[in-house]
Amino acid sequence: TIVSHEEHKTASLDRRLAAARALADKGVKVGFHFHPMFYFEGWEQEYQDLIRRVIATFDPGEVLWISLGCVTMLKGFAQDFRLKYSHSKLLQMETESTPDGKITYAFPVREKLYANALEALAPWRGRVFQYLCMEHRPMWEAVMGYAYASMGEMDDVFNDSAFAKLRK
Repeated sequence: TIVSHEEHKTASLDRRLAAARALADKGVKVGFHFHPMFYFEGWEQEYQDLIRRVIATFDPGEVLWISLGCVTMLKGFAQDFRLKYSHSKLLQMETESTPDGKITYAFPVREKLYANALEALAPWRGRVFQYLCMEHRPMWEAVMGYAYASMGEMDDVFNDSAFAKLRK
């Protein structure tokens, strides 16, 4: 839905996954950055289906990370976006400001999006590094059940996980 309605002139989802598969077939480790995630009619099933497809297509040893992030933009950009892309559904739902002054979906919406994706990613928990991109401690605690003490700590865990796979 998002590729066809919001990402004009981009590769199809099939082509994107095929490109990642071709790299993995050559021994290149891949990562998946589901960002920005969108809240739209049917989102639950579409994200579950996409993640199941990734899990069916790749071995966890081929994947360095999966990151999840929601629509996040600076206030000025959001205003320009609304004027320039009035046809887009991107900002037609409730948004809020983050502590660092960005615009994003309301906390409960982001929490639902992430929880749904993490449920689908459960088979890879502990096997593929999974993280929330551009999210603050309360969201990490709500959906991941923990939060890193600092970005530096998260970076260390991320790097340890990635380099362990790269050494194999």
